[in-house]
Amino acid sequence: NNPRMTKAGKTTAASSYGPLLSSRRHLSRSNEKIVSNGQVTIVNKVPYAAVHNDGGRAGRGHKTEIPKRTFIGPSETLNKQIKDMIVEDLDKLLKK
Repeated sequence: NNPRMTKAGKTTAASSYGPLLSSRRHLSRSNEKIVSNGQVTIVNKVPYAAVHNDGGRAGRGHKTEIPKRTFIGPSETLNKQIKDMIVEDLDKLLKK
């Protein structure tokens, strides 16, 4: 049974898009870094980012349950990306 098909066999609106981190990748591409005082903070200003990352209720009347799909948080991939950003920023500073 395809979760992107209705019982009548028609495709849903979600079938136009891939999983959260593929296809348009709007959420993952909207991550920004804030560097200050020996720390790096990763933020995402997309209004629906938090509910996708943490899970919870959304929509009119908060009736729709959104499953947790963590795309910001501790991970080896994120640690590597942060390290790469730091190296890139340091290289820029040292070239000045």
